[in-house]
Amino acid sequence: MAKDPAFLFYTADFLTGVVFMTDEEVGKYIKILCLLHQHNGRLEKHKIEKVVGKLSESILEKLDSDSNGCLFNKRLLLETKKRRDYCESRRKNIQKRYKKPTYVEHMNKHMENENENINKDINKDIDLNSKKKSKVYIIPPVIEDVISYCQERKNNVNAEAWYNHYMAKGWFIGKTKMVDWKAAVRTWEDKNVKSKEPYEGV
Repeated sequence: MAKDPAFLFYTADFLTGVVFMTDEEVGKYIKILCLLHQHNGRLEKHKIEKVVGKLSESILEKLDSDSNGCLFNKRLLLETKKRRDYCESRRKNIQKRYKKPTYVEHMNKHMENENENINKDINKDIDLNSKKKSKVYIIPPVIEDVISYCQERKNNVNAEAWYNHYMAKGWFIGKTKMVDWKAAVRTWEDKNVKSKEPYEGV
């Protein structure tokens, strides 16, 4: 079987995971994930640094080291394996059906559905031709955006407390997925006005 040219990439998970990285570190981290994927998930640190330069502590926190001194990313290995296993199961099902080795080109189309239930509440497509539009949930903001928004509104909301509160809750408000983070900030703002004390959330 040919080498898989891609792996599933969950944008919301990624943005949450790199929230405390600089833009330069984020760029390096993406490049490292691509390098690891092209080298079966593992690569020596010195080879990675030849490509992206010295690795910062923030980047190294996302990587593990095996007994051979190679760096790897656990999530990348997991997603690569799940995608490979799914493709293999599809191939075996086709072989059983036709009772002979078969290569089916349309399999790649189905491979993207292997984790369709993961993060299904974060991003849902809008059908522009349909009268009924599904909700589009937010991509979690970065802490800097929250701080900036609170400063812009000159409110008494503790931006870091607000961010950590909803990050811990998986960006849910009660049992409902957050759809507008700025509105959620304004809710805290209103609570502050009514209580005259910093609102700590529920």
